[in-house]
Amino acid sequence: LKKTTEIGTKGINFCLARAADSSQLYTGNSDFKIYSVDAAAEKPEAKPLAEQGHQSYVTGAALADNQLITGSYDKQLIWWDTTSGQPIRNVAAHELWIRNVVVSPDRSIAVSVADDMQAHVWSVADGKRIRTLSDHAAQTPHHYPSMLYAVTISPDGAFIATGDKVGHVAIWE
Repeated sequence: LKKTTEIGTKGINFCLARAADSSQLYTGNSDFKIYSVDAAAEKPEAKPLAEQGHQSYVTGAALADNQLITGSYDKQLIWWDTTSGQPIRNVAAHELWIRNVVVSPDRSIAVSVADDMQAHVWSVADGKRIRTLSDHAAQTPHHYPSMLYAVTISPDGAFIATGDKVGHVAIWE
C-alpha cells in the first residue's frame, strides 16, 4: 500500500464515512462539525456541511445513499442530505455520549451505540427507533463506568454485534 492523498482538517477526526463508488468522504470532528471532502480533487479541501449541527464531538458517521447519519457526544443523531449539506432531522437518541453509528447493507436501518450501554436500531427512512438492544453492564468489574464503543452489522444484515470497554461482545439476530 502507498499513500496517494493527504487531507488536512482542523481538530481531531473521530470518524470517517465514504460514499459508495465515489471519492466523497465525510469526517466527524472535535470542532462539532462534519466535513465533506472530495478525495479525488486536485487539491482536496475539507468543507463543513452546515453551520448548525452537533453541539459536541462528532464520533459516528454512516451513509445510507444520499443521507449521512451522524452521532455525537451531544447524544443526538442527525440525518443530513448529502446533496444540499443540510440537516434533515435531529433525534434525541441516547442518555449519554454516542460512540458509533453504522448502517445496514440494504441501508434500511441504522444502529447507534452509546455510553448509556444501549444499542438503538433506527429506521433510516423516518428516523424512528425500531428497537433497543441491551446486554452490556453499566460498570466494569472494577466499578468504573463502562462504555459501549463498537457496533457492526453482518454483510447479509441478519446479525448486529456490539462490543464494550471490558471486551464483552453481544451478537443479535
